[in-house]
Amino acid sequence: MAGAGQTLVESGAPLTMALQFTSFATCTSGLGACTVEDLNAGYEGGLEAVGGGNGELLIEEGAGKGSPGIRFQCGALTCLYAAATIESEFTGAVTAVLAVNAAPLARQAGSGATCGLNATWSAEYEITGPPKFVSAVP
Repeated sequence: MAGAGQTLVESGAPLTMALQFTSFATCTSGLGACTVEDLNAGYEGGLEAVGGGNGELLIEEGAGKGSPGIRFQCGALTCLYAAATIESEFTGAVTAVLAVNAAPLARQAGSGATCGLNATWSAEYEITGPPKFVSAVP
């Protein structure tokens, strides 16, 4: 999975960010090849330090674009899932990691009738580039 993020302000608590998850893994089901994409791309988030260079990131709707979520397309079946907010954990390191651990999602209008009512979002995103750490300003 790939994505991009940038801070929108120099400092703050939480530190406001713009986020976009640009690609996801593909899979195959009994319905054919499946693709997974952002739903309502262009999220915002608030990153807060929790100590040790780590943080918590709350992912939210960005500028009226809609709640963060996922669009699954498997053959002719489309399933849309979203939540008002998605909680994630940032682990600071030379190669930092942003993890979403079983965030609950609800089925959205426009989904096929056979899509489940709920889903979960679990993912791990590798943050590349210079070392990335979160710290609170005293």
